[in-house]
Amino acid sequence: MGTRRDEEHLDWSAKQSRILTDGGKANEHYSKENGYPFTPSELPHYHLRRGDSHDVFRGWATGIDDGETRRVPFFAASRVLRCPVVGVWGRPLFAGSAGGRFEFSTNETVYNIQTNGLFVDLRVPTTQPKIEAGKRSGGATTRQVLESLNDEELKLLARQHIFAGYTLLTREGSETTRPIATRHHCIDWNYLPGKPRPRPNKWFVEVGDKNANVWRETSYATDENGQSYYFELWERIPGDDGFRLAIRKRANASGFDEADGIIVALGDHFNYILGRQFTGGERTYPSASSTVELVDMALDSGDRESAISYLTINGGHGRISTGWKIDCSVHPWLLGNNVFRCLDDTIDVVRVNGKESDPFGWSVIIGSSVWEVYECSLSSPEQLEIVLNNIRKDDGPRESRL
Repeated sequence: MGTRRDEEHLDWSAKQSRILTDGGKANEHYSKENGYPFTPSELPHYHLRRGDSHDVFRGWATGIDDGETRRVPFFAASRVLRCPVVGVWGRPLFAGSAGGRFEFSTNETVYNIQTNGLFVDLRVPTTQPKIEAGKRSGGATTRQVLESLNDEELKLLARQHIFAGYTLLTREGSETTRPIATRHHCIDWNYLPGKPRPRPNKWFVEVGDKNANVWRETSYATDENGQSYYFELWERIPGDDGFRLAIRKRANASGFDEADGIIVALGDHFNYILGRQFTGGERTYPSASSTVELVDMALDSGDRESAISYLTINGGHGRISTGWKIDCSVHPWLLGNNVFRCLDDTIDVVRVNGKESDPFGWSVIIGSSVWEVYECSLSSPEQLEIVLNNIRKDDGPRESRL
């Protein structure tokens, strides 16, 4: 390390935090004393820590009791809205007061794919270290590739972000008020057990009347001057219309899922995420407040096991038209690979089971794992199976195209 590029990269996560938290003052801003009370259930890791996110998210997606005799889609219930920003979004600008010194960030590739419920939000700095695909030669696993990296490469790799979960939309007051988004995370690069985020991931959605391809995210709470202390400008990435899909890896029978997962797709774009895989040999670092701090502390003390385990979280973006190939990833050696092969390298064909009239009852079979459908724009399991295997109807008999 030591180059200016490396120094800029090493500060990336800290800079993101400074902007997001107004230099560490967000806990004061978002407080009952400042006029912004909140409930524990609004916190982003509440359901992750309770272990009930599968049941809760599924309930949100499939419908709730409207107080009468029928059930309605969750977004149609009182106070809850259909998401106004379904789409694939890039982020040309992230800015804020950052503790009294205005800062902005533009040096990252962002793919934020939001369906009506599930989302996967990927943010990779343009200074991400280049780790060649050859590192994965010979069928090496993610852990084996990480083990082949030196400590400096691991520290550089820690500076990026991906997280996923469910977005709830509400309003306060009249129908003309701005929608409010509250995100609940089930997989999070920055989550440390015992160190949940202390304030809700809650913000205003500001969509213009004339241009639905651009919107702003502004902080829900305000600073000592009554102003939003950060904002993110979101811009639609072309090619996100038409096909819609949101699936989540089903928890096993015990309720514990050793590697949770979500795939969301809109139009020609997809994002995916797969949770960490721990070995049980990791050490704890009580003073670490983020994944970056934990990785740095672990490596500085010679504990590569803990650092590598926290970096096993896998996720990225790609295009369906290329054969579901990954073109941006937190694991750069996966670029150009088929996403389903990355989830299970023994796979031949992705299968979809279920009845035509009930997408919520469909099961997507990816190798040995079963994924539940939260949203799909297609009318039959057969149609979805064709898309997942990237097979056109005029291609003749089905065969593996992975």
